[in-house]
Amino acid sequence: MPLPSSLDYRERYEPLPEGASKYTVSIPAKNDSSFTNGNELIFDFERTGYMIPNSLFIKFQLEVITGASGVNILGTPVYTSFSKLETIIDDISVDTINEYAHVQNMLINLNMNVAEKYSNQFNFSYNFSNIQNIEYLDCIVVSANTTNTYNLAGFIPCLLSNCEKLLPLEFMPKIRMIFTIDQQSNIFRTGTATSYTILNPELVYDCVKLGNDFNKQIIKNNKIFIPSKSFSNQSVFLPLNSNGNRNISFSSYLSNVMCAFVVFCSTVNNTNKKLDAVDITNNSGSYSITIGSVQYPQVEMSALNNKGSVLMELKKCVKSVFGNDGNMSINTVEFNQIDNINNTNNNTPGKFILPFLFKYINERGKQSGISLLNKDVIVNVNQSVLQSVNRFCYLNLVYGAVLEIDLINKNVNVRC
Repeated sequence: MPLPSSLDYRERYEPLPEGASKYTVSIPAKNDSSFTNGNELIFDFERTGYMIPNSLFIKFQLEVITGASGVNILGTPVYTSFSKLETIIDDISVDTINEYAHVQNMLINLNMNVAEKYSNQFNFSYNFSNIQNIEYLDCIVVSANTTNTYNLAGFIPCLLSNCEKLLPLEFMPKIRMIFTIDQQSNIFRTGTATSYTILNPELVYDCVKLGNDFNKQIIKNNKIFIPSKSFSNQSVFLPLNSNGNRNISFSSYLSNVMCAFVVFCSTVNNTNKKLDAVDITNNSGSYSITIGSVQYPQVEMSALNNKGSVLMELKKCVKSVFGNDGNMSINTVEFNQIDNINNTNNNTPGKFILPFLFKYINERGKQSGISLLNKDVIVNVNQSVLQSVNRFCYLNLVYGAVLEIDLINKNVNVRC
């Protein structure tokens, strides 16, 4: 029986070999230095050294010019511009995260407490007009008839940055990341700016250089396997005036899914659109997921009987999957946003996020998820009130993956 890590005294402290060095790589976008609606930012990684995965971040300047009306940039501004992040290895797409702004805004609020968001206020560019109020940790309020330049920087959670070991870039094929800029109608609460431009974007990460003797020792393995995780996002349109028992169907190709987060958001102005998350049962219904013939959780989550228990399930899920302490940036007003309040405030967006935990310990003592191959995922909603506006149901999956790297032939196969 494998020992738990707290009792495994066989682990030894092994410093890096003599002559090893650490350095920072900063890659400018290869296709331009100025980008706007619908453009792609393309970055090609250098094929040297061993990348420290969790050091990966993006930095850029955002220039916003407004006319007679000001605008509010939704959510977590450093991510709000991006509708998609795609990672391509050797000309094969291995990781595509659609609605990247939606996914990352959700992850920030689930994994950072208020103090952590406050400490990132400058590089995330949260709400400078209300900087004295600690609770205003969402969006940028941009005044009318102004030119504003914001200096943005943020880590990039994805398949590469979530790897559990150093990435041997010098033994891997070409790696490319592509960020797609969203349309302004999805970036702002209402209206558009006269000009909206991303300037001088760079992708930054740290590397370790180990030397030829160490490389020869590593390459003797021929193939290595690096565990990681990433995120999948799908959506289904829900027309207004729907009610009753609803079964919202999704499909997936993933075989190691740790958990799902379900979010109901809007598309109309004067809301936070896809960065809102509301209770569409108006505190009167319940939620569950069915996969195959199994319901998760076994007792459906009820917004009617005890909404506090839904928040506790969310904390339990986040703590299990991401390993944090369960503290989040979700206050009472945000968690209690419901469908018939259509104009959620830009400072207090809806954050009613539904958790579904699938993670378990397998027979080898390892943490695993469930397979969704050839199975429909059904989101079940039981409500007795009419849905007041058109909405989308987002299914956000967190899944485990393994990078199989052929060091001799410099090939990578991603198993997920």
